[in-house]
Amino acid sequence: MTRNIFLLTAAILISIGFVSGCGEKEKKKTTVVVPETCFTDRDETMDIDSPAIWHGPGGRHWLFATAKSADVVLVYDAVTGETIDTIGVSGTGEIQFDRPNGIAVFDSLLFVVERDNKRVQVLALPSFEFVSFIGDTILRRPYGIAGFKNPDKSYTIYITDNYETEDGQIPPDSLLDERVKKWSCGYRDGGFTSFYIGDIGEAYGIGVLHKVESVAVDKVLKRLLIADEQDLSYKIYDLAGSASGNVMGGGAIKYEPEGIVLYECPDTTGYWICSDQASDHTIFRIFDRRSLELIVSFRGAGTMNTDGICITQKPFGQFEQGAFFAVHDDGNVAAFDLGIIADSTGLKFDCVD
Repeated sequence: MTRNIFLLTAAILISIGFVSGCGEKEKKKTTVVVPETCFTDRDETMDIDSPAIWHGPGGRHWLFATAKSADVVLVYDAVTGETIDTIGVSGTGEIQFDRPNGIAVFDSLLFVVERDNKRVQVLALPSFEFVSFIGDTILRRPYGIAGFKNPDKSYTIYITDNYETEDGQIPPDSLLDERVKKWSCGYRDGGFTSFYIGDIGEAYGIGVLHKVESVAVDKVLKRLLIADEQDLSYKIYDLAGSASGNVMGGGAIKYEPEGIVLYECPDTTGYWICSDQASDHTIFRIFDRRSLELIVSFRGAGTMNTDGICITQKPFGQFEQGAFFAVHDDGNVAAFDLGIIADSTGLKFDCVD
């Protein structure tokens, strides 16, 4: 499927009524409509959850997406949306998955969170060779992943763990102090190793994490943002795991806080972009990186029911200022041009990697 077909798809979605018309642009202080640049190939049986992007050698621009029902990771061409490959099969072994959810790329490593195998699986890029399992003796019901690279080339990663009671309920607050797990991992002494640092969570107060999936990190400002889907906000912790007592999105999130990504500039300016998920649409909320205040919201012409999102500040293909990707209704991924988002919202997206 060519790029032109994907652009035509976005145009058709607009024309058949996903947006009410050009008058939506007048509502700039509420929700701006930003047309999708393209969509990946669609398969509604996959139950797609979260995307991640990798810019590799040889002009590779790969977009990954976890497919929960199929127990695979899909690989797309991030420029055209075409499916390149499928990673894995159902199972419990190496390069086998059981309900993959969160996904992240650090350098040439792909981290896949498997909810029902209760672990994180690490694969090498671009070969997709197995590297390691993380957390398979500790995690109970993992979902999201975030992290950063350290000066010694190791990685600090955070995994949300939405464990439940035996009857599938949220445990009492007194038992919610293990909602996020923290590891240090990387190549050491000739091999890949991981070291479990400990649990993150509060048993009382504003920092209690009731229903958690998505998580994100601001390494420079030393913030860990954790989506609490019950409280309709993102709880703010420091990187060591202490609750700050602050939240982002309280009162601004109307449906369900899902994916969260950071657009960051070297001077510590930038934006948090979050998906506010409803079944028949998604509103993307943009918050100021420093103050955590809501600036503006936008939605796509057709993108709805979004779980995961990802962002790249690297120019590639038709995306001269980078791209923003959002899962569309469990079946594929929508791509947005950051330059078009900037023009539509009046914000600046001019910091590149």
